[in-house]
Amino acid sequence: NGFDFSPEINLARYLQSIRKFPILTPEQEYSLAVKYRETKDPKIAQQLVNSHLRLVVKVVAKYRGYGKGSENTIKFLPILFGSYCVFIPFVKILEKCKVDKGIGKLLKPINHFLFPSEKEEAYKHLSVNLSSNLLGIGGASTPSGLKAIETMTSKKNKIMLVVINSLSIQLIPTTVIAMRASGGARIDIILPSLLVTMLSTIIGIVLVKVLVKE
Repeated sequence: NGFDFSPEINLARYLQSIRKFPILTPEQEYSLAVKYRETKDPKIAQQLVNSHLRLVVKVVAKYRGYGKGSENTIKFLPILFGSYCVFIPFVKILEKCKVDKGIGKLLKPINHFLFPSEKEEAYKHLSVNLSSNLLGIGGASTPSGLKAIETMTSKKNKIMLVVINSLSIQLIPTTVIAMRASGGARIDIILPSLLVTMLSTIIGIVLVKVLVKE
């Protein structure tokens, strides 16, 4: 009968795929977290994330009886998870190919305008953060944003980063596309999303530049 990509089947497939990941004890989680902090090993980070996939479904499932919206949220999880499975490795490929350094050079004038007088290390993390946001990968941009905050010295620049991450221009609005796909939407929203996020980002930047003081 062909392939079935209905929300119910997607959810069943997702639940089946995450059962292979063991649930860690608090002691195991703590041990792995300490090891990750010391080694920055991505395999350890992946193990920690995978161990909580069932917990996410369990928490959301508690609200299944609270109306249609909660049910749609549960059905939407596999689609959103799938979209991030595609785009997060894509960012890693860019890093391995040193494309992120090229993007960093392109964004350098913008970075210096938005975040003046910061260290080079901060600009490196800011470039990754901004490029991830442009691709609509908010989850992938979070680690680089946190690292940028840690290395930044200006309070105003930190506020600017938070504002840009909240209102960021998105060339590919991954999360919105996944949400609309789960609802069966067919109309392309990339251009409207680009225009709206561009306008909101410009307004946010202007407000921070004008109103926020060091």
